[in-house]
Amino acid sequence: MMRTIGIFVSAAVMLACSVEPPAVSTHGEPEAQSASSNEATAEEPLGVTPAAACAVLNFCDAPGSTGTECTEVPGCSLAAAISSCKTQVAQVGCTVLCNAVMLSPSGALIETWRQSCGSKCCGEGTFCFNGNRCCPSDGPPVAGCPVQ
Repeated sequence: MMRTIGIFVSAAVMLACSVEPPAVSTHGEPEAQSASSNEATAEEPLGVTPAAACAVLNFCDAPGSTGTECTEVPGCSLAAAISSCKTQVAQVGCTVLCNAVMLSPSGALIETWRQSCGSKCCGEGTFCFNGNRCCPSDGPPVAGCPVQ
């Protein structure tokens, strides 16, 4: 029964996304803006939460400087919420866009897990250095990046 509801929710969202025009982004991150034509519009929050999810997908491309926005479900870890958010983004036919953020249930920013850096969208586990270089948060040193 739960799986049927999750499939129904996913199918309904995919149908809703497919009839909307693709969102036009003005964030300026060419790598981050390769979303499919099924991307949800920025003006309409999605509010998608499949059964057993740890996050609610609010936007694939939120208005303003935020790209992908999810809200953590109480009782889930941040890592599980981010994983759930990425899964839901893929399920509705979108792409994770920068800045990708996780909000608390009260709406406070918990984590920016992908961030804009010049014309790039830094991956998870990286940070933006000097406004144009994505550097690893941990691990071996990389030329041109500060040691963390």
